[in-house]
Amino acid sequence: MANDDLEERTLEFARKVRKFVKIIRLSIANENDCKQVVGSSGSVGAKETRFWLACLEGNIHANAEEKDSIMKLLRS
Repeated sequence: MANDDLEERTLEFARKVRKFVKIIRLSIANENDCKQVVGSSGSVGAKETRFWLACLEGNIHANAEEKDSIMKLLRS
């Protein structure tokens, strides 16, 4: 039962990350970071994913309220 919950939370986190990456202003400097964060987002160990998210946080193409909302979702 706990394993099902972990899988569901991991899937939900991966979905949130993909939604987040769609609003990133892509550049040569952060394209690989986006690939890394998407690739690691489905992993049960989210430590690596959180590192990549932190790298991309400054590139969110959204207003301040949307940015705060997205980052809260990703950190939950």
